[in-house]
Amino acid sequence: MKTTILAAFLLFASTLVWSEEMTREKGLSLHMIPKRVASLAGQRWGLACSHSRGQGYGLSDKTFQSAEELLKYFKSLPRSVRENGIWIVTTHPDAYEDDEKQVLEDVKKACIQQKIPLFTCRGSALPDGWKREDKTPEK
Repeated sequence: MKTTILAAFLLFASTLVWSEEMTREKGLSLHMIPKRVASLAGQRWGLACSHSRGQGYGLSDKTFQSAEELLKYFKSLPRSVRENGIWIVTTHPDAYEDDEKQVLEDVKKACIQQKIPLFTCRGSALPDGWKREDKTPEK
């Protein structure tokens, strides 16, 4: 009897761990486009959507220039996307001006406050360099 209970508990626990694993493919994936790069390409700078891979959202041209814009949109997405969080790919920090860096900091603060999973990664560190950003830093 104890073995059966233990086996059931382990199966339940492993299911919880597996079901909580977040993936970029199921979340909102963005690239942080610097102003300099955007102006050369005739595009908007900011957090550009790139998550529409087969999900039918059709948002490859959606770019956010503030945390408020981004989070308003994020909250309108299906629950399955929200549960997998926001994934932002950046380039070298020197590529961004101070106001651009502030947008990313505002997103981080808002995700901490609103308990939204947030991951960032420098493009040069893909695919394994993801860092979880929605946790309050330890002091």
